[in-house]
Amino acid sequence: GDVPLIISVPQNKDEYFVKQSLAKEVWEQAKADFKAASETLPIAYSSEFTGRATQGAALAYLGKACLYTNDWEGVITALTPLTKSPYTYKLVDNFGDNFVIATENNEESIFEVQFKDIPGASFPNGFSARMVAPAEAQGWYELFPTNKLFDAFQKEKTVDGELDPRMYATLVWKYEGAMFYNRPFESLVLPFPQFKSWLKKYQNYDRDTESIGLAGSLNMMDNNERIMRYDYVLMMLAEAHTMKNQLSEAHTYLKQIRTRAKLDENKTASYNREQMMAEIQHQSMLEFARENQRFYDLRRWGILKQELLNSDKEGKEFYVEGKHDFFPIPQSEINANPAIEQNPYW
Repeated sequence: GDVPLIISVPQNKDEYFVKQSLAKEVWEQAKADFKAASETLPIAYSSEFTGRATQGAALAYLGKACLYTNDWEGVITALTPLTKSPYTYKLVDNFGDNFVIATENNEESIFEVQFKDIPGASFPNGFSARMVAPAEAQGWYELFPTNKLFDAFQKEKTVDGELDPRMYATLVWKYEGAMFYNRPFESLVLPFPQFKSWLKKYQNYDRDTESIGLAGSLNMMDNNERIMRYDYVLMMLAEAHTMKNQLSEAHTYLKQIRTRAKLDENKTASYNREQMMAEIQHQSMLEFARENQRFYDLRRWGILKQELLNSDKEGKEFYVEGKHDFFPIPQSEINANPAIEQNPYW
């Protein structure tokens, strides 16, 4: 929501405490920053600087900032260049290659956080896979997929009549030959038996344990977190064109997502605006599960309450509209800056 917008270094004590600016003003500054970055950053780096933000990353985040402020033309202006030369982004053939160590920094990656397994270190580095892993792999099982996601993956079969391959990359469940941490899935104890699956995306599921890294560290994650990929660029473009009622253009971008998933690529060719938007929302759920995005998408789409209450989420009965749509301002920030006011209801 509204936060202090600080764009210069305070010169004296009177400038320390800054009141909150409107969220729209913060977004406009973010757009300006991303635009400035896109005009100065290089298109690519030599291998020794892999991981640094590029011009493509700045444009992708400029497009995302436009998306979150309903600036559809801004989305199209920022992101369309990323689909053409001199940029070389493309979807990798295997969706699962975006979430394993062996294929980090691939052609689909636009910006990813570089993690490294450091010998002797002991700290949960980033999105710790141990929090998700089962007890048999020394995990804590603090995050698990709901049956709503499990069922959503099965709403449409591939052109060959098979399950969506993204399901196999995202989840593991009871199917023939299913292995997880070198153990048969059926041998694992589900702490919450009402849920049918375990999260596989971003897990080091081909190891025996998540407690010790390959270099001997404790609780470290050496699998990079891909926070901006080309598939998201395609989805943002599809949504922006849909909102402008340019449905053939939206179909062109969405078709690439569906083709990689081996779904009927022509299904959305004759969709109207409402059907296209529903399909974008559905595909976003499948494409970006466990990527810290769904909540924000539901909120900006105006369907957060509807989707939370129509789910099998634990604790959904405690949802308070208007309160839980935003996080509270951390008390430490309020203590440090008395000019800040807490968000409503908190």
